[in-house]
Parts: sequence; structure tokens; C-alpha cells
Amino acid sequence: MFTSTLPYLKTDRNIINNKVIITEVHHELVLEETFITANTVVYLLSDLYDVNYRSLSSSAYLFHLYTTSGIHTFQTNHHPEAFKQAILLNKQNLDTC
Repeated sequence: MFTSTLPYLKTDRNIINNKVIITEVHHELVLEETFITANTVVYLLSDLYDVNYRSLSSSAYLFHLYTTSGIHTFQTNHHPEAFKQAILLNKQNLDTC
């Protein structure tokens, strides 16, 4: 079983005094043996249908977790292929146990 991390960012946009204030907050997706944590949310690998990502540019990606509770998308500036493969390997090991 692999543990791995993928940094992601959440962009908040607020209007204060008629000005748009954009704030980027950095978090990490953390893969453990049987689950993935994202800030305050836990996704069980047993509830995971699929993982995928889409390239927005050479340095921006959208990473998708397809779960029983819906599709969860995370914006990252790190190529997510290694993280995706680690998830799939952990899920495969979990399914064979």
C-alpha cells in the first residue's frame, strides 16, 4: 500500500467594498491505505468508482474523484498521474483483500 499527497488549491472570490478579492488557499489530498483526505473531508477508497484528471494548461490540472457521493474536483498545479496511479494501486490491493 502506498501513501501519497497531491497539493491542490481552492480559490475564494469575495466582493468587499465593491472590489473583488481573490484568495487562494493551499491544501493537500492525502492518500492513506484505505482512504483519501481533503482538508476536512474523508473519501473511502471502497466508495471510489474512478479517478481522472484533465489538463487545463502545461501547469494546471483538474483532478476528479468519482465517488458514491458524486464527483469531487480539485485544482492542482502538480501533474497528478503518480497520485492517480497510487490511488488505483491501493484500491486494487483493497479489492483483492
